[in-house]
Amino acid sequence: MRKINIILGFFLAIGLSSCFKLDRTPEGVLSTVNSFTTTGEMQNYINQFYETAVRMQNMTAGGGSGICGTDINSDNMAASSPVTRINGGLSVADAVSLTNYTYIRNVNFFLNNLDNYPDPSQAAYKQLVGEGYYFRAWYYYQLLVNYGPVSIVKVPLDPDSSQMKLERDSRLEVADFIIGDLKLAIENLSEQNSSATMRIHRDVARALLSEVALFEGTWEKYHKAANDKFFDPAVTDAKINSYLQTAADAAKAVMDRNVWKISTVGGADAYRQLFATEDLSSNSEVLWFKRYDGSVIGNSVDRYLNTGGAGVGVTASLVDDYLTINGEPFVGIERDNAKKHYGDIAVR
Repeated sequence: MRKINIILGFFLAIGLSSCFKLDRTPEGVLSTVNSFTTTGEMQNYINQFYETAVRMQNMTAGGGSGICGTDINSDNMAASSPVTRINGGLSVADAVSLTNYTYIRNVNFFLNNLDNYPDPSQAAYKQLVGEGYYFRAWYYYQLLVNYGPVSIVKVPLDPDSSQMKLERDSRLEVADFIIGDLKLAIENLSEQNSSATMRIHRDVARALLSEVALFEGTWEKYHKAANDKFFDPAVTDAKINSYLQTAADAAKAVMDRNVWKISTVGGADAYRQLFATEDLSSNSEVLWFKRYDGSVIGNSVDRYLNTGGAGVGVTASLVDDYLTINGEPFVGIERDNAKKHYGDIAVR
């Protein structure tokens, strides 16, 4: 009987100790109660957006995708088969879920739990807050470009249909929301003199602010002038001018720092070096870049510039956008003759 009591007491002790362990926060799992109490936890969480917020969504070139493939849905590249999204052939049945809202929900969770950090005056904390606002602005900018007016969501919604059935906000409201987030990003982000950290900084946010404001300002200006159905009926000339002024001011703020300039590394081959160099951290022309492992990730960019381009190639309009080596527009007979020959560069 004594042995039985000892054995029962042993197992009871184990059971009680295991109960106490159940109260512990699992290691390696983000807490939904006291999350983001350290900058390390904040950075680990925010890093996920560095993958999804540097490219357009659902765009592919030929049989590929990714950084170069996304240009197939722009006027920079064309494929042998028409892109249904551009030529108006995309039907409602082809619609897919708006993945950006998943990313926006994740950013909103981050931004709505910032009060858990004990010292919001720290530079490391403010840097990550700025990154959060930048990424939310980026996701909404892609939605604005692709769909026009969309629903603005500032908090993580529960999987409840009554919460998620939201009306669209107007174009102007969405554009102003994006601009507001980017201004908050600029306020919090650090000032950097190179892209060596590979993280968002103020000039990256300023550049995006300039792009967003220019996009919306010119969109409203020219669609209003055409009196079509695509401009916001509430827009005024003063509002359009404010967007264009915001674009100019943001761009000038980058220029006035006198940090970023055209790179001359490589001499006459300098421009090509921008696309052939694995580490651009010291390149004065690059505000932000991502370093890839060349043994794991490659590209087929060379194929898109010659006759072996797998049915994908750059457009004539893209070529026309480039200046000659003398800095003059590429026009006239010289351009017409050059277009008669299509590159036959060997694939490397």
